[in-house]
Amino acid sequence: MAKKKHVAVYARTSTKTNAQTDSAPRQWRVASAALFNAGIPKKNIKKVKEVISGSVPVCQRVKFLKLLDSATDIYVESARAISRRASHGEEIYNIAKDKGVSIICSDFPKLFALQPSPLESFMRKLVLAMQELDRDVL
Repeated sequence: MAKKKHVAVYARTSTKTNAQTDSAPRQWRVASAALFNAGIPKKNIKKVKEVISGSVPVCQRVKFLKLLDSATDIYVESARAISRRASHGEEIYNIAKDKGVSIICSDFPKLFALQPSPLESFMRKLVLAMQELDRDVL
């Protein structure tokens, strides 16, 4: 029997210090607001927090990869929660697309659209590149 699919709210922090601050709860609040505004009922929502750098290879993002196998939709605060490397963000997008899992960013809901328009594809690549630039500058 297949596992029941659920909607998830995902938060990623880079360090344990950040995990002990308001970072994950803030990300959950923002992503949950987008989820509730979309009319998703509170039942079957799973909250997941992962403490890992957003620039590590996708294969090391254990909790997020598990979500891609078990969730129908993953809500995040922003693309920053997905990845801090543009190539990794694209890799995650392609895995999600292959699995039919929607990733919804509260600040740009169509950023990871499963059937993107040319403009949405361009914006995804641009936003991911900007996230990488932000990380590299910091």
